[in-house]
This record gives sequence, C-alpha cells and structure tokens, in this order.
Amino acid sequence: MESLKPFAVFVFGPPGSGKSTQAAFLAQEFGAVDLDSGELLREMLHDPSKTGDPKIKEEKAKYDAGQLNDSMWVESMVIQKVKELAAEGKSIIFSGNPRTLVEADKEIPEIQILYPGRMAAFSIVVKDDTSLFRNTKRKICTECGRVFPWSPNEPAPLLCPDCGGTVSSRPDDTSEIIGERLKVFHRLTEPVLNYLRSKNIPVIEIDGEPLADIVSQSLKENFLKVLG
Repeated sequence: MESLKPFAVFVFGPPGSGKSTQAAFLAQEFGAVDLDSGELLREMLHDPSKTGDPKIKEEKAKYDAGQLNDSMWVESMVIQKVKELAAEGKSIIFSGNPRTLVEADKEIPEIQILYPGRMAAFSIVVKDDTSLFRNTKRKICTECGRVFPWSPNEPAPLLCPDCGGTVSSRPDDTSEIIGERLKVFHRLTEPVLNYLRSKNIPVIEIDGEPLADIVSQSLKENFLKVLG
C-alpha cells in the first residue's frame, strides 16, 4: 500500500469493546504508532521509581477504584508524547483518548495544528452486557502486559507466547469496577464524540458485537474511505 500522509485517528469504545485490539490492528495495518493512554497511565502508575511520589499514589488509588485520573495530568502526558511523534513525521492511533470534554478541549486543538485535515474518529459500539462479559473474561500477561481478549474459539494461554510470563485476570477486571467504568464512559467520554463532530472531525460508528476479525475489516474499509 502506498504510504499515507501522516494522520491522527481516535478509537473510542466502552470497556470490553476491543478498542485497544482494534487500535493496534489499525496501527499495524497503516504504519502508525498505537498510542494507548491507558498503557501510558499503567506504565506511569506502576513505575517502581515513582512509588514514593504523592501524585502517583493519589492517581493510582483513583485508577484502582475505576475512577478517571486527573485530566490535567493526563493531558500533559499525552500532548508531550504527541508532539514528539509528530516531529518525527509519524501517524498516531489513539485508543480511548481523549476521555473527557476537558481533555478534548485541551488536546484536540493542539493535534489539529499538528495533523491538519488528517484526523478521524471511530466509535466501537457494544452493549453494556457485552462489555461486562468480555472484561471479566479477558486475561493479561503479568510480565509484559499483553492483553488476551475473550474469544469463543481461542482460550487465553496459561503462559504468554511473547515473553513466557504468567497469564491471568487483571485485578481490576471485576464486575463492580467494570460497571463503574461503564458509567464513567457513558457520562464523560461519549460526549467527546459530539465535540469532535463540532470540530469537523469525521466520527464513524462501528458495530463491535461481531468477532474481532469482522470488526477489523469494517474499520479498515471505513478508514480507507475517510483517510485513504
């Protein structure tokens, strides 16, 4: 495929929608950097060198309880990373970011300057029941952090094929915490989609209920329509 002009794409969806999996697919398919704010957060919150930092302790407590982290803190982390990647001429796939209108109002104008006319958003839509089921069934490698989404055809391995680490459930993947995250998503993140529309950024809804391969194909086809 001919190289595409650098772009910035946002992939949204509730917990369990597969947004991280699909963002990784798009990044690989179109040669972009998969910028997962959740992964950035987890790296920061679990960095052994920062365990004594009061701010890290405060934000980790919020994260572990299923609450959103301090928007200004997240914004500064994300914007700095975006500027670094844009300066290198790289495209970006954002997974689940920006998460609130406050974050969007700070981040989107900056990103529009860096990627003028080359932005789009995809909203992966699943029912709340689907979200709860998938999240309580998914697994993660305790060493490298690779996520193994629930699949009816392919059970998660006991050991990670990438690093050999133990694969188990995430401690925050309980029905109570996922239920809280769903409420937060509907209340705070869904309004971001209308904000993007108001900025003339295309927002395309994708049915996230089918198997991951079908969702990936739909994403690819729609991506090419708006940015190909």
